[in-house]
Amino acid sequence: MQVVQLVVSIVGVVGALIGLWYAGRQLHNSRLSSRGSFLLELDSALNRHAETHSRLRPGGDWAGTGRGPESADEWIAVEDYMGLFERIEVLIEGGVLDASLVNRLYGYRIHNIVANPRIRKVKLIDGAEGWKDFHSLLRRLEQEGRKLPSDIPDLSP
Repeated sequence: MQVVQLVVSIVGVVGALIGLWYAGRQLHNSRLSSRGSFLLELDSALNRHAETHSRLRPGGDWAGTGRGPESADEWIAVEDYMGLFERIEVLIEGGVLDASLVNRLYGYRIHNIVANPRIRKVKLIDGAEGWKDFHSLLRRLEQEGRKLPSDIPDLSP
């Protein structure tokens, strides 16, 4: 009788271990799927700023020295675009996103923003206090190896 109880106990433990392993795999797969969906949603949010992005990229209207937003509507579009990156910084800070992944996928976009002398001066130098989360994101990306203009003030605490 004790042998039967021992066999039943062993089978129960093995079954529980298999169940835990399976649940762990399911959780891992679910996390990967959620992360992929989240990144696709983030791409959709960035695509809503396609015009500003296009103007800032190399070869775009604002890529050259001295060119950049002028009208109130253009500045609003730039602020909205930069604000999205501030939210990305908050997600990094909260552990939802990884800074190295943001640098890999979106670092070039942030570089294009700060490479524009007009935006850099008006928003990140003269208006630095209003863009603390953006500044924090810049410092994170620099730690990840992203080269950024050196005239942007460091607002680190």
